[in-house]
This record gives sequence, C-alpha cells and structure tokens, in this order.
Amino acid sequence: MWTFRPELNAQIPLGTTFTDETGKSVELGQYFHQPKPVLLAFVYYGCPMMCTQLEQGVVGSLRMLSFNPGQDYEVVFVSFDHRDTAEMANS
Repeated sequence: MWTFRPELNAQIPLGTTFTDETGKSVELGQYFHQPKPVLLAFVYYGCPMMCTQLEQGVVGSLRMLSFNPGQDYEVVFVSFDHRDTAEMANS
C-alpha cells in the first residue's frame, strides 16, 4: 500500500504520482504546465457526509472569486484514502 505523508510547510515533489479520475497514473507536475496557481484540495471521496460538504465548500468558495478555474488557476482534488477509486473521483 502506498503512503502519502507530506510534511507540514513542505513542498510536494512534482514527480509524485497519483491516479487520476480515469484510472491513469499521472505526475503532480502535469498540472503545473502553465504559470498559474494550482489549488490542491485534499479530500475523501467515499465518506457520506462531511467530505461532500467539504468539496462543495471549496467549490462554493471558488465561485466567489473573480478568477476562472481552468483559465486563471487549476484545481486538483486529491483523495488521501487508499479505498477511494478513480470511479469515485469521476462522479
């Protein structure tokens, strides 16, 4: 089992690999292809209550900004629960 334990205030290496919503292995650096900010939101996909509220809270907060996701910045939701699947991320 893969363990992800970033240190407080440390940078995550751009070569760190994750599984995307299609089940493909991707490096974190692939999301940093342009000189714009990237928001990493660490969430659980599988919990029934608080996780959905957290995800919706992030999305709701971002909607209040005058910036456009995908154009002015990137948003990457990352699950840190090994039981979460690509299918769960894609829903």
